Amino acid sequence: IEFAAPALQFGAYELGRIALNAVVARKQARVVATADRFGVNADAVIGVEAPYPTLVKVQVSDLNLRTLPLNLQTPLDGVLRASLEGTGDLANPEGGRANATIDAFAGTWKGHSFSVDTPAQIAYANERRQGRAPGAAASVPCRCISSCSSTMARHSTGFSRYRNPPEYVL
Repeated sequence: IEFAAPALQFGAYELGRIALNAVVARKQARVVATADRFGVNADAVIGVEAPYPTLVKVQVSDLNLRTLPLNLQTPLDGVLRASLEGTGDLANPEGGRANATIDAFAGTWKGHSFSVDTPAQIAYANERRQGRAPGAAASVPCRCISSCSSTMARHSTGFSRYRNPPEYVL
């Protein structure tokens, strides 16, 4: 199966060129997808029989945060470079494992600059999430260039909020 949309639009959001290629052979589906506007390349191998074992690799190359389909009152500017690799059975996604690395994340929002000084690693296994940065137990140092005194804290709901002092808590 091949699919390509040179200028895909979802509601009011322009998503740009999206392409997908899927091939099924030897009891596996190989899926390759790209979203050019977002710098996303994804590759997956999925078993076609239960429990549907899966390997996924995603690379985000210099995503311009301004291109994200977000409806923010204050512009979000910056760049993200990250990768993710995950394995597991689609019949039991909670039992999967994933490792993500944020190599670069910097920008401005609401007049405050932010950046991640060192690559951040996030792992998911045994239904738990862990975050690591070199020299830190479970947080990623954040350098706020302006007079920022915010922390983006992750809550069990999956939403974020700000608090002090200036570092991102995973």
